[in-house]
Amino acid sequence: MEYQNGSTSVEQMQIFLLESIQTALAFHNEQTKDDDNSIDAQKLSSSLINTESQVLTDCEKTLVTNLCNVVHFSRRKNPMDFNRKHDFAHSNQSKDKLKVLLANFLAAPVKRVVTFAQNVPDFAQLEVEDRINLLKETTIGISISASSSLYNSVSNVYQNLISRDKNIYADRSKLDLSVMKGIWSEELHSRTTNFLKSLNELCFDEACLALFLSIILFSNETINLRDPERVRSIRVKYSCLLRKYMLWKMGDKAEKAYCKLLSKLPELKCLGQMHVGFFQDVDPKQLDKFLLAFVFGKKNKKLNQVADEAPTECMKYEL
Repeated sequence: MEYQNGSTSVEQMQIFLLESIQTALAFHNEQTKDDDNSIDAQKLSSSLINTESQVLTDCEKTLVTNLCNVVHFSRRKNPMDFNRKHDFAHSNQSKDKLKVLLANFLAAPVKRVVTFAQNVPDFAQLEVEDRINLLKETTIGISISASSSLYNSVSNVYQNLISRDKNIYADRSKLDLSVMKGIWSEELHSRTTNFLKSLNELCFDEACLALFLSIILFSNETINLRDPERVRSIRVKYSCLLRKYMLWKMGDKAEKAYCKLLSKLPELKCLGQMHVGFFQDVDPKQLDKFLLAFVFGKKNKKLNQVADEAPTECMKYEL
């Protein structure tokens, strides 16, 4: 099997994907292990989560704080320039050229996901094959979800933030999402902005979002893993911690909000597939190699899933 605009087979791309992610994992391990004093890896383990109690402990609060610090670190480590409106102007650019520019612009968010994942001890301690498979499956969804805290729905722009809650900016550059209307399809633009708005409302602070990202990272329903029970156990614990955190912050309103937030996962999966599908016809030779591994390393999937196929019950987290 060959791709439309390149001669690289799926098998060859899978090999490249493996090599690219292994290289990235090794690089980020070396670069980040002593690089941020705000991250205490010993206080980031899911083993600190007590699934038998609904009361948020001090250890769990510290874990949540450290998880937020990991998100901030991933942004500082992989900076972005949002002053790209001129680059994405449609008048003098072909649609294919705009797709390439946009695709390569998204390489930094993908690298942010790898940095985030590698600084979560539960992820870093998994078999390398499981880490790679999880990244292949979840990176696009995490990138989309993480960007919700950069999105200002009133002005319809991405802001170059490190921390929204702490009002820390990388710089004051902004990216107006209206420029994407001429690049994305109308449906993709509408679904993306609507998802960002709704996630902004449901993830009321960065801690809530960081926990949601962690749940996505360990989602493994459709992939083969060497140790699926271990991954499932980690996801269950983070689901429990998210619920406990929301109870602590929201009281009686938490249960409904928690269920509604988890019901966004099927929609996110469908949206992620749409974004990957959007780039499938881009010439692979023009793409950032690291991004290429994630875009073309994923097998083609049907996009006709119903976006609102939300589960009828909340996710159970008993072990």
